[in-house]
Amino acid sequence: MIQKLSQQGQSEADILALLNQVSRDHSRLPMQWNDQKFGGFSEVQPWFWVNQQHADINVEQQQKDPNSILSFYKQLIALRKSNESLVVGRYQLLLPSDPNIYAYQRVAQDMTWTIITNLSPEESIVDIDCTQLGELVLDNQNIKNEHVSSDFIATKIAPAYAAYIFARKH
Repeated sequence: MIQKLSQQGQSEADILALLNQVSRDHSRLPMQWNDQKFGGFSEVQPWFWVNQQHADINVEQQQKDPNSILSFYKQLIALRKSNESLVVGRYQLLLPSDPNIYAYQRVAQDMTWTIITNLSPEESIVDIDCTQLGELVLDNQNIKNEHVSSDFIATKIAPAYAAYIFARKH
């Protein structure tokens, strides 16, 4: 591709600018393992810059924080592994025309799981019958690294990037 563009008369700077537009490196920074130099990724300067927040946002820090994103994902994985109905239950999309909310159910013989996520940076009203949701099993509602009790059932308001998992036994 580079040779072809060069033969077409493109300058090296133009070729690099074009490649930067399609490069995947923008989304693949060195992993931030800890708060050490270069985020613990390497002892020498990596090929690509290390996120400046590596001192505050890194795997080591996430492992220590029970309310971190890493801890939330571990809980999600454990929940899925311990509940076969989350895997094999019939998938049913809810609210297909809502641009902000991705909500669905996994329906099995013994259980219905309802997963509601707000994929927008703003709070959204969720048009759903909350009386049929069951028990709130897991959510990601934390303020300043402290878990806060959800009032989603009462308000039907999902904060920005909120995720809720409800379980209802049949």
